[in-house]
Parts: sequence; C-alpha cells; structure tokens
Amino acid sequence: MTDEQIAATLKRLMTQTAGIPEELIQLDSTFEGDLAMDSLSFVAFQVELEQTFKIDCPLEDLYDIVRFDEVVALVRSKLPAEEAVS
Repeated sequence: MTDEQIAATLKRLMTQTAGIPEELIQLDSTFEGDLAMDSLSFVAFQVELEQTFKIDCPLEDLYDIVRFDEVVALVRSKLPAEEAVS
C-alpha cells in the first residue's frame, strides 16, 4: 500500500467520522487548526483507522501527531512489511 493509497483511505475515514470534506484535507493539514477535529470525532477516526487497516493504533500513538501526513507515516509503520510501500 502506497502513501497515496493510505492518505486517500484516511481522507475518506475523516470525511465519514468528522464530516470534513476530502478536498480540505492536505498532507500538511493540522488536526486542531486546519481541520478543527474535536475529541469525539478524533476517537471515532481512531477506531475506524484500526478497523480499516487492521492495525493496533491506540490513542496514545495519535496524541503527539499534529499533521495529517504524520498519521499517514504512522499507519505505514504499523502495516505488515509486505503491505507497507512508501
């Protein structure tokens, strides 16, 4: 799975869980500033992220993340080696 594929999937999940239009989500978008995600939508996003990618991604792993591209990198790092292609 490429970074572009991961990003596209994450954008879709953010649209579903937080109602953020995909066209507003850029790689350098910040969660609190640009995307204005509240804590409830962030938790919903985290749950969907785990289910969609079939990875373990506790909220603690996401707390220090500021930008969208950092989530893409985190997901890539948690995917099995044969699925993670940068």
